[in-house]
Amino acid sequence: MMKRRSQAKILYDILRAIVASGEKPIFTRILYSSNLSTNLLKEYLSYLVYNGLIEKVDDDRKVYYRITEKGRQMLLEFLKINRIAKAFGIPL
Repeated sequence: MMKRRSQAKILYDILRAIVASGEKPIFTRILYSSNLSTNLLKEYLSYLVYNGLIEKVDDDRKVYYRITEKGRQMLLEFLKINRIAKAFGIPL
């Protein structure tokens, strides 16, 4: 049986992928790291940009994404919640 990820977990996975990908994470790298379809990733990236959690940076050659301070704060809060949930045996 395949377990589906929550929207919060997907957002966490995308933010984590952006941070882990280094200085200029491009769409493809985020796509593979977050394990989403192209269309779903586009939707989530738009959502994250709209809510100020990431920035879309249009370089002359490539488009890449950068996490904002608000996004970093969300990532830290998610890690705290995940740690507490694990302590109680609740998988997120």
